[in-house]
Amino acid sequence: KAPAAIYDLKAAVRYLRHNDAVMPGDAEKIISNGTSAGGALSILLGASITDGDDRKLFVEIMGAADARDDIYAVSAYCPISILEHADAAYEWEFNGVHDYEKMDITMLDYKVERKLVKGTLDAAEQRVSDELKAQFPAYVNSLGLKNAQGEPLTLNADGSGSFRDYVAAFVAAAANAELQKGADPAALQAENPWLTIDGKRVKNVDFAAYAKAMGRQKTPPAFDALDLSSGENQLFGDEHQDTRHFTAYSAANSAVKGAGSAGRVAVKKMNPLSYISEKTVPQHWRIRVGTKDRDTSHAIAAILAAKLQNSGKNVDMAMPWGVPHSGDYDLDELFAWMDGIVKGK
Repeated sequence: KAPAAIYDLKAAVRYLRHNDAVMPGDAEKIISNGTSAGGALSILLGASITDGDDRKLFVEIMGAADARDDIYAVSAYCPISILEHADAAYEWEFNGVHDYEKMDITMLDYKVERKLVKGTLDAAEQRVSDELKAQFPAYVNSLGLKNAQGEPLTLNADGSGSFRDYVAAFVAAAANAELQKGADPAALQAENPWLTIDGKRVKNVDFAAYAKAMGRQKTPPAFDALDLSSGENQLFGDEHQDTRHFTAYSAANSAVKGAGSAGRVAVKKMNPLSYISEKTVPQHWRIRVGTKDRDTSHAIAAILAAKLQNSGKNVDMAMPWGVPHSGDYDLDELFAWMDGIVKGK
């Protein structure tokens, strides 16, 4: 249960640093890497800070080594992060897309079975989608994000705005990379009519049409399920309740009588934005989320990248073309990035 996973990782870093003298490598050059939930934990491991006030927890209670637990750099693929705002982010991107292809995971004879279940949002689910989408602009605007040119990244009430353009620019960059590799502009345009290509350059991304073409994978709320059925609900459970809500919206609209809510402390400890600032130790961050990823909104990775850049960090952020929810698909590039930041290239 939250925040045990990040505490375990912090304890592992402390172990490596405590034993640095008798192990190969350099504990001052630890780089984390993870995908999906692991991507979220990789981000959180780099962002979160522990200090003297945490010594009792880690050393006396957990039995961890009495050593620092900051790391050198972070790699994260498709991080399922910023969970208390992920439902609103998902509906900001996929609102209006009513058909879905949802992954159903069951256990049969101790074997995990996964199958895609197709469906269409009913009227109640469409209302939930509308209400969650309406929450997102105020949240984004509260973050005070800026792009590389120092211009504000904001959203209008209808979900349009410079932040949406910021996210769309990563998609355009991925398409441009395909064109540079030799992709035929006419064929790329025909296969992806939400792109406007002028010559051999992407001129525009119709973001709403892009989201519709990608397709919805989750029903609203995507993460804090009203019936407490999601893995994230289980993450925020405790010793008394296996699953709990972690957003005000789902707690207020819960379909489960007597459903509990996670405390603010647990929710905060699982959100890297609680910690990212100029004081954040790792200077180097690499974030990847594919243009065909539908497990969470592309806004999540974009918010993380902007927040890190605004905090003075070196961020290598990209949305690889045609890549679904997955990780470690570009290991040569990942290892080259690691080699470069460690050797100061």
